[in-house]
Amino acid sequence: MRPRRVQRPEVGQPARIHVHTPQVESLSTRLVQLAVQAGQDLLPGAADRPAGQGNQVEITDTGDVITGGQGTSHQQIGHPSKAAQTICKMTDDRRHVGHCASLRGGQRRLARHEQAERAPAARYDFAVATPRYLEPFVLPVAETEKRREGNLDSYWPADSGSDPKPVIVFVHGGPIPESLRPTPRDWPVYLGYGALAASRGAVGVTFDHRLHSEAAFPAAADDIFSAVGRARALPGVDADRVALWFFSGGGLLAADWLSEPPSWLRCIALTYPVLAPIPGLDVDARFRPVDAVRGAGQLPILLTRVGRERPPIAATVDAFTAEAEIHQVRLTVIDVPEGQHGFDSLDHDETSRAAVNQAMTWVVAALQR
Repeated sequence: MRPRRVQRPEVGQPARIHVHTPQVESLSTRLVQLAVQAGQDLLPGAADRPAGQGNQVEITDTGDVITGGQGTSHQQIGHPSKAAQTICKMTDDRRHVGHCASLRGGQRRLARHEQAERAPAARYDFAVATPRYLEPFVLPVAETEKRREGNLDSYWPADSGSDPKPVIVFVHGGPIPESLRPTPRDWPVYLGYGALAASRGAVGVTFDHRLHSEAAFPAAADDIFSAVGRARALPGVDADRVALWFFSGGGLLAADWLSEPPSWLRCIALTYPVLAPIPGLDVDARFRPVDAVRGAGQLPILLTRVGRERPPIAATVDAFTAEAEIHQVRLTVIDVPEGQHGFDSLDHDETSRAAVNQAMTWVVAALQR
């Protein structure tokens, strides 16, 4: 959908373009989605805006920079001159093409450069900010053997030996667009966790599930059951030593495993999780870990909690820890006081690295019991 043209404001006031992208992704929305993704992870997208609306990005002509508005923390994404501003879309193969918004004669015009009949305005190439989910893992990890079977990847210790290995299954967050590429198992953070598990003597398993909308939680839950079954059946895996590790919006999918943990499930880890539906997220009552934790019994649970969490998510974490205390659940908490949601790829400091290392050490130890 093309942005509507707006009248030039009074002298001294910035010019603004409001771009509204519908939920259904198309090529013409790619840039706006990328700008939004560069400033926020994808989980709370539906909850952070009014119901029924898509993402809205405000692009402000400051004369010096182009900045993204809502959801981008006003991160600088370009350095155009006052004479022209260029916004380049990304195609499915991530190449820049020539849809540009150019400031000419006091008006903004949107046109394809290949169809332009006049001499083009001055254009400026600039790098779009890296989407948050493609930021590197906070820990350096050695390359390890990775096997890919369908939607499931497994990472294997260098010295596998003949003894069956415990397995850690990592569950990514969401909801995320179905068309998003790369898919989560190829994001640096999950590549890192898989390799880190292998370096500690466990088999790390990552996979893509179908949490693409609020209505898709049941389908994603089915995908987890399938992935866990396949992981346990891998040759060389000890099917009786399994850990599940949930992240972000994937935390809601932990409810099934908390309410009735199987005997072979040795622990559950939760990293910056959502543990109850946040306002605006319409999810079946089945997916409420804050309630399901009452049935956890003696299952060891690890919670990595960040101090700079978004308030709606932090409230679910507080409620979960309170329930765990009431029901005397075996809950261990790792606090990252200055960490933000996604700290394991966004906060490259010693505290973040220590927290990830400590969490992996705890999980591997639980698998040995």
